[in-house]
Amino acid sequence: MKREKRLSHKLFQSIAWTAVIILAAALVILIPTLSKSFSDSRKHYLKETALVVRQAMNQNPDSRMAYLKKAGKKSSFRMTWIAKDGKVLYDNEADAPKMVNHKNRPEVRTAMKQGEGTASRFSKTLSESTDYCAMRLNDGSVIRLAQTRLSTFGVFGQSASIIAFLICAVVAIAFFMAGQEAKSVVDPIINLNIKEPLDNDTYEELMPLLQRLNLQHQHIEQQFEMLKKQQNELEAITSSMRDGLVIISHTGKVLSVNDAARQFFGLYQDRDPKNMTYLHLDHNLDFLKLIRKAMSGESSEMNCKRAGRYYQLIAGPGETDGGIYGAVLFIIDETDRQSAERLRREFTANVSHELKTPLTSILGYAEIIGNGIADPDDVPKLSQKIIEESKRLLKLISDILRLSQLDEMATDEKMEPVDLASVSKQVVHDLEEKAKKNNVSLEVSGSAAPIQGMGTTLYEMIYNLIDNAIAYNRKDGWVKVAVSEDAEETRVAISDSGIGIALDDQPRIYERFFRADPSHSKATGGTGLGLSIVKHGAMMHHATIDLDSELGKGSTFTIRFPKMPE
Repeated sequence: MKREKRLSHKLFQSIAWTAVIILAAALVILIPTLSKSFSDSRKHYLKETALVVRQAMNQNPDSRMAYLKKAGKKSSFRMTWIAKDGKVLYDNEADAPKMVNHKNRPEVRTAMKQGEGTASRFSKTLSESTDYCAMRLNDGSVIRLAQTRLSTFGVFGQSASIIAFLICAVVAIAFFMAGQEAKSVVDPIINLNIKEPLDNDTYEELMPLLQRLNLQHQHIEQQFEMLKKQQNELEAITSSMRDGLVIISHTGKVLSVNDAARQFFGLYQDRDPKNMTYLHLDHNLDFLKLIRKAMSGESSEMNCKRAGRYYQLIAGPGETDGGIYGAVLFIIDETDRQSAERLRREFTANVSHELKTPLTSILGYAEIIGNGIADPDDVPKLSQKIIEESKRLLKLISDILRLSQLDEMATDEKMEPVDLASVSKQVVHDLEEKAKKNNVSLEVSGSAAPIQGMGTTLYEMIYNLIDNAIAYNRKDGWVKVAVSEDAEETRVAISDSGIGIALDDQPRIYERFFRADPSHSKATGGTGLGLSIVKHGAMMHHATIDLDSELGKGSTFTIRFPKMPE
């Protein structure tokens, strides 16, 4: 892994070390230069002073010793008077008689020959340098002035602590200033507004980079909008799916769960599937094997039952470009299909049975008459039986065909305004003869109540309900039809004083060929399809049917239609 580089550190190091190098170079150049300038200045002052002393001694040759003694006490220079033969006559810092002969001293020898001489001698022990200036007097003797000064190394040695402090202070200041400068350079870069690159007030050198960032942002925003649109479309499609859909990554993480799948697994809406794996969905071993097979690249399926419903789970691999498999799980609710299949089988069996019963009767009576077995006086009765069974057979076939039409919405009727009160009155009029035969009174109440519907289907719905109310009524009973409406709905309520329906049978009364009282149904000649026709007709009109019934106390069927728009 490459070590990360920080621009601020790089700038800090560059500025700081540049300052240190400049400081060091300045010291290397300035210190010798200043030292030489100081030395030259001291030598010049030494020479000027020596000239003054020579002039004074030449002017007063008789009082030279007195002058030297007086001047030597106050002078900061070492003053030495040397005779022509090199003998030291006077020295303000040493005992002259005890001093060695100075004739061979370079500055003294040069002064004797040329009139003046200078020399400098360095003491390694004391890190000091002594400057000498000798001047020849009129009588040939030599006056010499000397001063001692620290050498460049001596100055450094004596002032090492101060110089070190100053250097450290300067370096610290340099480092501080370098840090501040680096920060001032980096801060505008750190504080760049990446979301709006072109709105930044920053260095001109960064503009090409910011322009590229702006183009990348535009490209990313376009891609993001496209992905968001695709995601919204996918969510809209999957959320409206009746079947469940779960998408799982190759790591086992759940990427997407639609509403149907949430309901299947019992997930709450506020639970984020992105924090889940497929192990959180279900701990059933068959389910886990199903998902693992899909993630290994193999499609498989399984059936299960949950909360009284039947489901088929189909899992297939979801392959990426790199050949890594995830899993796509479909959850198909098979309950309605299985229920429809069961109803189809039951319907087929019931139709076969119901058709077979009248056909057997017709065939039996016909064989009796055809074989001459019947008494001539009984032939009319047998013929009447054949006619009744044929009518029953035709009614059954007619109801089956009509129910098939309603089931498949294969009717040619159009929606149009229909007055339920008028339809109810017409049905009562048509069933009045049957009601009289059964000693049942009919009554219609209510004013005009128009709805948007199919006239023939509405007639059949109300007809079947009233017909059942008459057929399953008591002697001297009654049937009341009430038509009403309010701001929200229009109602048709058919009440009777009949035998009623047991509570356990009420959920099944709309099933085809179901009869709550089979013995009574056969006596009335019912087909067992009337209420199924009523139910399908209500569905076509977006209506609902309410039942209020108690065994032995009669029943009330109420059809509620949505209000027709103004």
